[in-house]
Amino acid sequence: MENMEDKSCTPVKEDSFKSRFGAIMAVVGFTVGLGALWGTPMYIARNGGGLAILLVIFLSVVIAIPLTTFEMSLGRTSRETILTGMNKIMGKDSKYNVLGWVGMVANLLLTCTFVILCGVCFYYFFMAVAGGLTNKSVDEHIALYGGLLTNIPVMLGLCALMAGSFIFVIKQGVQAGLERVCKFMVPALLIMLAGMAIWNIFLPGGMEGVIWFFKPDFSKFTLTMFGEAMWTVFLLAPIGYTAAWAFGSYLPDKTSDLPATATIIVLSDMTVGVIVGLSIFPAMFAAGLDPSSIGQLSFFGGIPLTFDTLPGGRFLVPVFFLLAFFALYTTGLGLAEGSIASVKDFFCWSRLKAATIVNIILFALAAIIVVMNGMGLTARGMDPMTFVQYFVMLQLVPISGLILVAFLWKTYTFKRFQDEANLGTTFYKVEGWWKPLFAVVVPAVVLYTFYFGATIFYL
Repeated sequence: MENMEDKSCTPVKEDSFKSRFGAIMAVVGFTVGLGALWGTPMYIARNGGGLAILLVIFLSVVIAIPLTTFEMSLGRTSRETILTGMNKIMGKDSKYNVLGWVGMVANLLLTCTFVILCGVCFYYFFMAVAGGLTNKSVDEHIALYGGLLTNIPVMLGLCALMAGSFIFVIKQGVQAGLERVCKFMVPALLIMLAGMAIWNIFLPGGMEGVIWFFKPDFSKFTLTMFGEAMWTVFLLAPIGYTAAWAFGSYLPDKTSDLPATATIIVLSDMTVGVIVGLSIFPAMFAAGLDPSSIGQLSFFGGIPLTFDTLPGGRFLVPVFFLLAFFALYTTGLGLAEGSIASVKDFFCWSRLKAATIVNIILFALAAIIVVMNGMGLTARGMDPMTFVQYFVMLQLVPISGLILVAFLWKTYTFKRFQDEANLGTTFYKVEGWWKPLFAVVVPAVVLYTFYFGATIFYL
């Protein structure tokens, strides 16, 4: 097997993003499915609307944007993905090279859950088209979802289909594959979401849901809410699992505005999360349903139950699952690209070989989760897929964040980060006031997030 010791083996960038719009759409595309559609509504429902949104906005600005900018700047500076990029910046013997391996583990574990989710959503879309999701009770929806997840042969077939399609799209390269798909899927998704949000707001009783959604209740603040807000923020930002670094490595040196790009990515995902909320919660109020139920029922059971009671809901359910599939699929593509690009550079494999091997690994991991789920196994009171997602976001991503901060202060220096991140800026720069954010605020919040996760998994 080729390895990085071979002097003739050097990472090659076959292509890069053709446009800044394409780059942003690619990154927004995968974080929309990750946080805005899948995670944010459940977090808001569990924590009561307005205050939860304010917390996510605040933490996105002071935590997610700085960390995303830093990780993308490292990718752009190295012009390589995270495994070889850290070698290039610090040398192959640097202890900070562990950042790449933590990120790779986080990426593979997280991506395999989205292979599963893509398959489930694909199945649900066709169920919705056939009318199989209408006129069902809560218990029937729970049984339908649980029955699908425990049907091992069907789930394995769906996972194989999704992983195989990832190979086909990603092997085309960044411009012809990932960018082309995301430039179409993401705007279409946003248009469909906005249309549903407008529809739901004007439903009888829908405005009550809007008020609940935006009105903060500060008496509900708890440290648990704060920890779950960070879980959501990490879902909304491409940090800690190779993605920001990988996408940064494809950006041009002197024309890509990193601070503005990071801000657009994070705030766009947060905005989409709000739009998704407006497309769900006003409809739940109009239907006379308790919003907190979406945090307790499965995502795939709560949504059709809501739309089933609305005028035209029979036709809205397929639309919702079509756009949900778009979001989850672009999430899977973006996450897989992080791993594929990294191993392609590290082992000097072709894009097709890297895509094939990574997706075989993803299918194997997904299959383990599917089989465990089919056997009824749980971990810390969670089903296997939820356990993996929470472990990644509340343990592995905080570890990556702490390594990044330590690397910045002990080796890289804030001045170097500032100079390199500000190349090509046209909107705003990394200023000196970012320094206390990285010195105090970011490490404190990330450390608490790790502690919050530890209380769930170990204590």
